[in-house]
Amino acid sequence: MKSSIFKTVIALVIAATAGGGFFVFAQPPEGKTVYIAGQDITKGHTIDTSMIRKMTVHSEANVPAIDIESMIGKKAANNIQEGEWITPAVVTAETDSDKSHYTLTLPAVQAGGPLLEAGTEVNIWENAGDTEQSRKILSNVLVSQVVSNENSSDGNVTVVLALDEADISVVSTAQQRSGVFFTTGNVTRSASR
Repeated sequence: MKSSIFKTVIALVIAATAGGGFFVFAQPPEGKTVYIAGQDITKGHTIDTSMIRKMTVHSEANVPAIDIESMIGKKAANNIQEGEWITPAVVTAETDSDKSHYTLTLPAVQAGGPLLEAGTEVNIWENAGDTEQSRKILSNVLVSQVVSNENSSDGNVTVVLALDEADISVVSTAQQRSGVFFTTGNVTRSASR
């Protein structure tokens, strides 16, 4: 009698272990969040939250981590079909396609020092002249790229800005007249005067 109870207990332990192992190993992989187009989006159209659907996928595939907020307000680089994954590759770098890249080289202090990085918005000021005070000439200009000239002994920084043609003319004229400097701008989605 003792041996049959012992056999029964052993059988139950083995069954519970096997069942638990099956439960653990047969579970689908942990879900990963992806974002897909909820509708067709045409090239150049500004992406907003109503166009995107969030999904959880259970897959062993390499699913890229996406900061979807960084893509809201940007324009589609190509046509995006409904159901296509939304990734950084499908949006433009700037929010406005009518912007051009304009490059300035400034001393690090005038460019905003270590606070300046790609994606920052700056206010552009014209330096004070002999008879005038410094004045703000543009607000909330998007910095596309910052290149620190570490090999340079003068401590200059090259900054690439996203500007339209009229704003390029304003900055170029101010730079030639008395020079310019930057201050950190308010965070908005597009550059404006």
